[in-house]
Amino acid sequence: MLPRVQRCIGVFLCLAFFTPPSAAQDRSGRELVEVIIRDGPRARAINAEVEVTRPEQFARLVSPNLSVAYSREGARHRIPQLEDI
Repeated sequence: MLPRVQRCIGVFLCLAFFTPPSAAQDRSGRELVEVIIRDGPRARAINAEVEVTRPEQFARLVSPNLSVAYSREGARHRIPQLEDI
């Protein structure tokens, strides 16, 4: 059996020669956080909600709801009671 040091050296050499080289990151940590915030699942959900709400608001501006107000205070007519008949 190979001694422990020789096995460690052999594993290290295999990993050093047979692993593909990796490129360094092109973005800083701050840029990565900004991308996650801008393109993350929560941001997509918020943007989708905005896209639904915006046409609804536009429709309300174009054709507002018509409403009728009724007040009995302005009525000047006396409603006959059963005793008056």
